[in-house]
Formats: sequence, structure tokens, C-alpha cells
Amino acid sequence: MCRPTVGVVGVASPSLSVPPETAIGDATHLLVFASSALAEQRTPRAAEITDTESRVSGISFTDLDLDMQDLSGDVSWLQPTSRDFVSTYVIYLAFDPVGSGRSQLNEVPLDTNLITIPPDTKSGNRQFLLVYAKSVLAEQTTPASFAISDVVAMASNVTFEDFDLDASDIGGNLTWVAAENEAYVQHYVVYLAISCNISNSSEAATLLSGSAALTVEGPLQSSGA
Repeated sequence: MCRPTVGVVGVASPSLSVPPETAIGDATHLLVFASSALAEQRTPRAAEITDTESRVSGISFTDLDLDMQDLSGDVSWLQPTSRDFVSTYVIYLAFDPVGSGRSQLNEVPLDTNLITIPPDTKSGNRQFLLVYAKSVLAEQTTPASFAISDVVAMASNVTFEDFDLDASDIGGNLTWVAAENEAYVQHYVVYLAISCNISNSSEAATLLSGSAALTVEGPLQSSGA
């Protein structure tokens, strides 16, 4: 009979820490044999193995950041039925369901089942959310996964004709083609800007979703010649 050795312990330490990821194969028990200088006893004491599995389910996430490869929104999940040994949950972004190139988003305590991803969180083209259960000993190696749908909504074909004939003033009709996906668009915000630099801009108007035109009534000071 093949009995893979898990460890050898001196008489002064009647315990053994079994390392994480120890494969059990078809084993159902751990056996403890006393051994003398001459021989190992033939009749051991045994402890039945209860292989604990605690994995979350029902991961949910809707991306409310409308920029490509930027994420924002609430991530929620259902806690495992068996969680006696779970201490925290660790949430990652990854390239695949098994955790390649993973990037940690958060770690939250047991009985928490929701985190909020802040606006402008870069996905780095990672397309999966992973939630790992973690005990005081180790983080599980097989997570629960969720495929991300990166929501992108962007206006196009923006045009403007200035009918205000004074220098440094503008007035006229600004038009654009609405975003193809307006499911999560609440409104459009129009800015004056220097060289399309949003950090050097001032808000001109806010429009409801579905609007595709804005009449700029002068005099409105432009941010350049």
C-alpha cells in the first residue's frame, strides 16, 4: 500500500502544519504512526479528512464608466454556504478566469459581499473579475469569475458653426451623433477647452440623454482665439 509521507515530527511537538495546496488524491484519512529507532508501528491512529470548499457565486457587475478600458460600479456576490474558515474575500481583475496577470482591487472581511470600483479604474485590458475566498492559512487557488462587459458610450461627428461675429465670443449650433449605446448615459456635458484638454476646460451646458444639439447663445467667451 502506498502511503505518501506528509511529515515527520519529533516527540516534543505533537502537531504538524500541513502546507496549503497539499494534494490529497484519493486519500480519505491522515494517519499518525509512532516510530522507534527500530521500527514503525503497524497500527496507526487516524483522522478523517473533511475537504473544505468555500467559493462565492453569483458575481454581478455593471460598468458605469463610459470610457474604453475604464471601469466603475458595484461588484456583488453571494457568499458560500460553508464559510466557517473564511476570513476575507479578495477581489482581482485578470486576463482570464484562472487569474493570469491579476491585479488586486480590494480585500474585504467575511460577511461583506459588495465593493465599489471607483471611476476611472484602469482595466489594462483585463476582462475578468475574480473573487477568492481566503482563510487565515491561505487564499484559495480556484476563484469564482465574472466576464466583464466594458461599456463604452461616446458621441461622434461633433460640429459647430460660430455665428457670433465678435472676437473671442461664440454663438451658434453645436451638433453631434449620439452614442451608439445610451443604456447608461444620463446626459451629455459640453465644455469649452484648450486643445481638447479637459483639465483646462469650463462647463458650458448639460444635456439629457438623447439630445444631439445645443444652441450656444452668445456672447460666450471662448478659450482661445
